[in-house]
Amino acid sequence: MDQALKQRLVGAVVLVALAVIFLPALFNGGRPDAVDTLKEIPPMPALEPIEVKQAQRPELPADSRPVQEMYTLEPTPEEVEESVEEATKAEPPGLTESGTPKAWVVQVGSFSDRDKADKFAADLQQQGYKSFTRTVQSNGKSITRVMIGPKLDKQSALVVKQKVDKQYQLKSLVIKFEV
Repeated sequence: MDQALKQRLVGAVVLVALAVIFLPALFNGGRPDAVDTLKEIPPMPALEPIEVKQAQRPELPADSRPVQEMYTLEPTPEEVEESVEEATKAEPPGLTESGTPKAWVVQVGSFSDRDKADKFAADLQQQGYKSFTRTVQSNGKSITRVMIGPKLDKQSALVVKQKVDKQYQLKSLVIKFEV
């Protein structure tokens, strides 16, 4: 191709590009879309307050058994010896100041690498444990903690702790669950 034809083609491309850019502005009139200021916001509808009654416990059927008879946890003798001291310090079940149940979790590990923590939590879930991770800041570093639980009583958290410690050769912690 000769030089004059190349220059004409480049010039034509430049003119088409300028037309694509500037022609819409010419047809629009160069002013932004107008805002409709004539419409008003409708008034707020009248709402009547709803009274919520205090929650009441349902009556138990006459043939029901006490909870202690329905759910019994029989720990091994080793577990009993190790957890007697900690179980005597256990708090009675109830609610926290925020209205959530008092609960316990087993902190299995702390990782500076989030991917390793997620992998370990997934491994625990495959083993049947309900695990989750929490990221906290400590000394300006981001640390991801892997936890199992929550459990409503400390005794069941201690049983899980002992099983996990034995299975993974760890020294995990039982701590209060915080939302």
